[in-house]
Amino acid sequence: MAVSNKYCEYFDVNETYFPCIDESAINAGVQWEATYPHDTFIEMLNSVDKMLGGGTNRSLWIHGAYGTGKSRCAYALKRILEVPEEELRAYWNMYEPLQKHTALLEKLLGHKEHGIVTAYRYASGSITSPQQLFLSIGEIYDFLETKYGFPLCHLSAFIVGFLLREYSADPYRCLDADGHPDTMTPDKLSEMIGNYLLKKGKTTYIVSLTDDEKAFYEMTEEAWSITPNSCSSPTQAGTLIQAKMRELVYPVWCLEEVDTLGVFDIVKKYISLVQSDGQTAHGVANELGRIARQRPSCGQNMQKLLSAYNCQKGMLLYLERFENGKLIKLAQDIGATDHMLSDIKKLFSVKHSAQWVLETGEAEIRKLIVEYEVIKLSNLLLNVSNHTKDATFKSWRETLKFIGFSCESMLDNFLSPVTDGVHGLHP
Repeated sequence: MAVSNKYCEYFDVNETYFPCIDESAINAGVQWEATYPHDTFIEMLNSVDKMLGGGTNRSLWIHGAYGTGKSRCAYALKRILEVPEEELRAYWNMYEPLQKHTALLEKLLGHKEHGIVTAYRYASGSITSPQQLFLSIGEIYDFLETKYGFPLCHLSAFIVGFLLREYSADPYRCLDADGHPDTMTPDKLSEMIGNYLLKKGKTTYIVSLTDDEKAFYEMTEEAWSITPNSCSSPTQAGTLIQAKMRELVYPVWCLEEVDTLGVFDIVKKYISLVQSDGQTAHGVANELGRIARQRPSCGQNMQKLLSAYNCQKGMLLYLERFENGKLIKLAQDIGATDHMLSDIKKLFSVKHSAQWVLETGEAEIRKLIVEYEVIKLSNLLLNVSNHTKDATFKSWRETLKFIGFSCESMLDNFLSPVTDGVHGLHP
């Protein structure tokens, strides 16, 4: 008969085990001394010694996957920096790995003699962005102010600045509550800290940029001639790009006809960007950033391609093949060649035309084709030589003045393509 084995025959689970070091665990008296000093933990303590002793100008960050013990190590470090010397020596003597590092113990005790103030924030998993990180550091300062009486003085500002010093340059930017971006410099960081401590000015945030995001913004600003450091998010960049697209008058998809630099594939992705928002826009931006890093010259080449002249030239080439050049032939037949491009401009002068896909743009051009066909047919029927829709409508109104029956009567009794065409022209 098979023997059934139980887990308890192989290992025990401590009944006082806490799966997460949070407020409830701390209030329940979780034992920090139970933190085993593995190699990484001891390496962390050495880094703390260097940081406190001025051996490095970088702060210490504990990172790792979920469940790897970050919270326990952070709490143990807090207690190591707080507990009396006797308690710390007792912890050191509990574990053989620590007994090999008596010099490290003496260094930490020396730092403690000079005075160390600890500010601890448990369960920081909710911090998912640099904005929230900055607010969390603000919470820490508030704690220092209320718990330890930190005054509003240069020393307090220096301590906060020390914590944030790594954020005073690229790849970080600053963003205020209204979404206005700015470059991060030591002076800007100083200004932000001062505004926070004095509770004045708008709330500002530190925005972290990945390599792809940084490349995206740099390429975008160069390609579209946008003021440097004016893009705070992919969605906001899309809004600025859309404004630049409107300045080009004609739709940017016609640039495919004149692209000799091999960058129209990137232009299409920018078209996708202005049509997107939220997470979708962020994904497009990251993709553009990767392209920018792989093709460093694409921003400069796009700047050469993105011009009103190229858009006009591209539109003419596009019309030559669109429906076998039908619009161009109709424009020649009615004498509208000179203002054909102006009529096309009107089609794409609406606010959101930059977001139109190719199919939508073609549908608008077909409307102009119908308009020119009406002008051509009306010229034949009325024996006139009009070049525009307004002039054609005026000719029909003049002709209809001499007709002694109503438009409704014509529709009821003489339905034909002609009456269908003139219906609605008479005021």
